[in-house]
Parts: sequence; C-alpha cells; structure tokens
Amino acid sequence: MMEKEDLKIPIKKMILDLGSMREKVKELLRNVHEFHRLLEAILEQDFYYDEDLPLPTAKELSEKTGINSKKLKEQVKKIYSDLIFRKEEDSWRNPVFNFKKTIYNFILQGRQKKTISFSVNHLEVIPRVGEEIEIPFFKAYLGTNYFYVKNISHEFNDTIHELNLFLCHGSYNFFWHYRRDKAVELKEIDLFELYELEDWELKQKIKLNR
Repeated sequence: MMEKEDLKIPIKKMILDLGSMREKVKELLRNVHEFHRLLEAILEQDFYYDEDLPLPTAKELSEKTGINSKKLKEQVKKIYSDLIFRKEEDSWRNPVFNFKKTIYNFILQGRQKKTISFSVNHLEVIPRVGEEIEIPFFKAYLGTNYFYVKNISHEFNDTIHELNLFLCHGSYNFFWHYRRDKAVELKEIDLFELYELEDWELKQKIKLNR
C-alpha cells in the first residue's frame, strides 16, 4: 500500500506521466477538480501517445492558463499526488486503472529473417513461453507455418492493455533457451544480437555444438 509523501520529482517528468494516463486526468476533471484550468490544458493535446506533438513545458502551460510559474508547479505536484495516492476515508489506497480492452499482438519470425505481425482482439487461451503454434496464414512469405513462443511482454497504454507474443520458427528447445540466456549473462552475445540474429547464428557465435 502506498503512503502519502512529499514528492520531489521534476515537473517535466510529472507532466509526462500525466499525459500517459489521460483517462485518470479526465476523472479528476469530471469531479470538478480545483485545478480545472490546468487539467484542461494538459488534456488539450495527446502529447504522450502522439510522437509528432512536443511535451508542453511548465512555461507554456503557465502562459496558456494564466497561472504563474510557482503556483503552476504546485498544482502539477498536487494533481500528480491526487492520482497516484487515492484517499478512501482515513487511509490511502493504490490507484485503480480501468483497461477497457486487451489486444494480443503476434510478432512472427520466419525463415531468412522475415517477420510479420498481426493482432487479435480476443483469445480464450493465452499461449505461454515454449508452447508451439501452427499459423498457416503467412506460410508462403515466412517459409513455415510452425512456430514456438519465444518471449511475451505487456504494455499498458492509458486504457489499453497490449500483450505481445514473439514467435520464432521451429520447435522449442529448453536447453537452448537456458544456454541462450546464459550467453547473454556471460556477455557472449549482446542484446542487439539476441534479437537480430537467428538461433543458428547465435549458436555459431558461441561455438555451440562444435
């Protein structure tokens, strides 16, 4: 459980975080928050998720809202604190986020380093690392329709949960999974090589099976 604390964080970083959780900021605005002018200015542009939009500076927000710099920084700090510390009666609770949708992204690595991706809106069962999957849709391009789950990662984007499944052609090998991770830890291969080279190239680099 979080506890209320005096935040000593650069204003720029707090504004960036606020931009990443627009729906939570909207909740404050709907509740007639005392700093509504600043909240509206922060929500004016989706600067976090639109790469073409610059992060608004404290000075720009001050000019837009008519709030002097010192007061604006205090308000940003208070808004940020209200979002990450949720008060219920006499105690502080963890913030609750509502992710309205889950998207499952499949990133397939076929033969000759060819890759393709597709997304699914719903899955009854989520594949796990090591499980093998047959996907016939892109066989002509990828050179295979047999894959295994190499890695899984999650992203949380405001109201959307994205689950990324990285699939590699071939069959899962527990020993190779262990040896590959060991090679990274021993710096026999670096992270760039891990993602850019095929398994046979990695095995060649660490002189496996020679």
